Amino acid sequence: MLWRNRPQYCGRLGPVGRSVAAEWIAGPGWRVGSGTVGHSDRNSRRTPVGLVVRIIVSGLTAAGKTTLCRRLAAGLGLPFLSASRILAEHLSDAGAEWTPQLDEKRTELSVERAVDAAVRSALRERDAGVFDSWGLPWYSDEPAIRIWLESDRASRLRKCHVSYVQRGAPKTSEECASILDAKDAKSRAVFLANWGFDLFTDRRPFDLVVDCSAQIPEATVEQAELGARATYRAVVTALVDRGLLGADLADAGPVGGGGPVVEWRR
Repeated sequence: MLWRNRPQYCGRLGPVGRSVAAEWIAGPGWRVGSGTVGHSDRNSRRTPVGLVVRIIVSGLTAAGKTTLCRRLAAGLGLPFLSASRILAEHLSDAGAEWTPQLDEKRTELSVERAVDAAVRSALRERDAGVFDSWGLPWYSDEPAIRIWLESDRASRLRKCHVSYVQRGAPKTSEECASILDAKDAKSRAVFLANWGFDLFTDRRPFDLVVDCSAQIPEATVEQAELGARATYRAVVTALVDRGLLGADLADAGPVGGGGPVVEWRR
């Protein structure tokens, strides 16, 4: 495993519990959450509002990773980068979204390693952004806020159903189960083979775990939207409360009872 010989806190929390991510986010010349751009980032990339923060969101199939990432990117004025998009480019797939057919092309571990290298490089080259990636928290040492989006199988099946309804290609419960299980199994096997970690059980790299299993009690577009909003609010509130984002960004609204369960692990 890449990080087996790293310090105990994997390069993100110091020995006295100080957050390296927070220090990096709010380093000299920056005010977290301000609208003033400080100094240039690598390759002269700048964020629209001058917010310097890297957030990685990981989770199993249909946990809501991409939805949360897009909301965070839009709400915080940050670039959005998708590992699935990079995978599609490496496989010469022109589709804008992941499909089961894309996974059918994932036959070579060398291609998977090339994709991982490209995703890791994208993180290293940018001082700010929201990264939608399964494995990046494990195989990169770069400072970032690492979030695991937990969602049980039943809730992920409901999200899968809604996702295909929104695409105009509804799937049955059985079809959703087959799609979800196949993608989970494929990704689990690939990362075990290439990096030696288990997506299903290993949460050591993560700073924050957000359980949104209860946020979609019914497989409807309305419930999915409400759940996505609640999850976004919970994450932003957690980051503000932790001091990783400025209080001026805490405009996502309060999180009422029944919202996602948020657990800081570092």
